[in-house]
Amino acid sequence: SNTQGQESFGMPLKLVPCTEAMAEDMIRIYLDAFASNPATSTMLPNKNQDTVKFLVEEERKSIAKMTENDHFFVVIDTDLPSTLPEVPEGEIIGHCRWIFEEPHRQMKSPPGPDIPGANIEFCRTFLSLVDQPRQSQMEGKIYWHLAYVSTSPKHQGKGVGSLCIRFGLEKADEMNLPAYLYSTPSAKTLYEGFGFRVVSSVDFDMRPFGIDETYTTYSMIRPPRKSSN
Repeated sequence: SNTQGQESFGMPLKLVPCTEAMAEDMIRIYLDAFASNPATSTMLPNKNQDTVKFLVEEERKSIAKMTENDHFFVVIDTDLPSTLPEVPEGEIIGHCRWIFEEPHRQMKSPPGPDIPGANIEFCRTFLSLVDQPRQSQMEGKIYWHLAYVSTSPKHQGKGVGSLCIRFGLEKADEMNLPAYLYSTPSAKTLYEGFGFRVVSSVDFDMRPFGIDETYTTYSMIRPPRKSSN
């Protein structure tokens, strides 16, 4: 069930379904986690308080609209003091979003609203290009989709990513379904360790946007493994 906190063995981490009250912490962690990512910094070149406020509001709306197919979690470190009254167990140090994708609800995601301080042209071009492989490879299929994992940079190496990844893979294996994600170059090795394999990649030329590099994203699929129980 989506209301169950998952404990991480031997670690003080706990996976807890997120609520609207957590949106601000979630966005702060997301922005910190991807601050040095060239795509994110090109997407949000003039990040300011309005950007953050807007993103928090969008995150709240997205949490409010969750269905039973949406599994949004925060990762709490129970060894750390709580920073939010709504999360008495500890501090939020990461979050993730798994989606149980079924053909009838797989609509092409509409272009998002214009974010204050964003490079709108880059956002639209990049986001639609990155999602194209999923649209073509997974169309009509039932699968578990890891939309993102964010870990606070101060808390890297504690196992946040692994705890998040394992949740969806256990679900996928129970249902004998594949899991899908797209990865940044820096996370690819982590996902490969969980059995994901690259099925295609997109090379995005950043030069029109003033950055002299090609940024690669990887579409990765992990076939189901026989559940041991």
